[in-house]
Amino acid sequence: MVLVCPLFDSPRRFFSSLGSMSDSDEERGPAKEVPRDFLKGKIEKFTGKLERAKSAGNEEDITKYTAKVAKFQEQFDALPPEKMEPYELPEGTTDDDADAYVRCKVRYCDSTCQHDHWRRGHKQLCKKIHRGGNAEQYNADKKYKEAVAVAVEACADDTKGQTCYVCTQALHWKTKEGLVRMCACRGTAGFAHVSCLVEQAKVLVAEAEENNLDAEAINSELRWGRWSNCSLCKQNYRGPVMCALGWGCWKTYAGQPEDCNSRVNAMTVLATSLRDPSEAIRVHQAHLSMGLQFGAPEGCIVQDMYNIAGCYKQLGQLQAALKMHRSIYAKSQTIFGRNNKCTLQSGVTIVGVLISCKTVEAAQEAKSFAQELMPRVFSILGEDSALALDLREMFAKAVLFDETSNIYEARKAVTIMEDVLRINTRTLGPMHPDTCRNRSDLDLMQKRV
Repeated sequence: MVLVCPLFDSPRRFFSSLGSMSDSDEERGPAKEVPRDFLKGKIEKFTGKLERAKSAGNEEDITKYTAKVAKFQEQFDALPPEKMEPYELPEGTTDDDADAYVRCKVRYCDSTCQHDHWRRGHKQLCKKIHRGGNAEQYNADKKYKEAVAVAVEACADDTKGQTCYVCTQALHWKTKEGLVRMCACRGTAGFAHVSCLVEQAKVLVAEAEENNLDAEAINSELRWGRWSNCSLCKQNYRGPVMCALGWGCWKTYAGQPEDCNSRVNAMTVLATSLRDPSEAIRVHQAHLSMGLQFGAPEGCIVQDMYNIAGCYKQLGQLQAALKMHRSIYAKSQTIFGRNNKCTLQSGVTIVGVLISCKTVEAAQEAKSFAQELMPRVFSILGEDSALALDLREMFAKAVLFDETSNIYEARKAVTIMEDVLRINTRTLGPMHPDTCRNRSDLDLMQKRV
């Protein structure tokens, strides 16, 4: 199905809003349309001057440039819509299934849905969305700004008196946003603007693609990994900062073709950063659907299933999550091999879901399975690796929840948790959420012993 934008039979009415025409104007013929790019350039130019005037506190310039921006913006808004190419909906879509308005590319269930949306004010918003890059890009930019504001507010107390390690400024020169951190950096290290972190990650990925590096190099922690981890402490960002970076990643690549690797990867970064699992699962499901549509490798499909199962766990649907993770573990052994990191990660996740069930039977199974996994994880990744620490912590918890555990197992669990706490305190810092959780679990175990 092809949808085209209706053409206006009277473009003159748009020109008239730029100013009334005199009789002499009428005699000279219809007014010429001011070039769209010219107006965009003027708006950007005077917006920049206005920002600098505000920073300098020059009231005279603020008034002057505010008027100029308003003038050119009014002229731009009065222009007729650009003639656009027909908008192709996915193959197999019928008129009854979906409709889309070509200017901003908002999709609707049917014409009734579209008319209702317009009655509620979308008609006035449509031009603004189109100027912002159409519905998907406009929404990504909007969500990013909201997420940055939340992250900055959450870090406000921690960042007082600090400067960004990237640009060395307290306020970002363009967005005027404050600083964030929420990694494992301590002291005066690691403070940055989200916008600076986004720009860094974008440049690193672009350089890798321009130099034709292989997929492994592009997807490494030094490239795509920078969308989620700190370049200084090498640990993942968390909470609102991780969410802001996720939206920053998505807004950067949302305009790419649907089968572009950068866009596909950005969907995963966004989904794993979202704090609401009910939102994250929809993104993961969309990613899985795209993978099936474009023939993604089986390993990528399994990874999508793993992420969806993780959302089920966060939503409290433990049995559904456990069933799905068991299936993923079996498939991972076939695809990746028994001792591959992805397979081991899948196995450790099963242990975590079993512990979350908080039943004696589940705890016993978790304890047994953890003991089976530990030699493989330790030999492949090392005893101090992040996955090994998670597994050791889970084993100790399984002993705690298993009421049949004897005193010797309980003491062993305490020793393990003390070691995990010591390593995480050194690596992540004493106030990191993981370290605080380890400390709480250790107190509980010591009381039981």
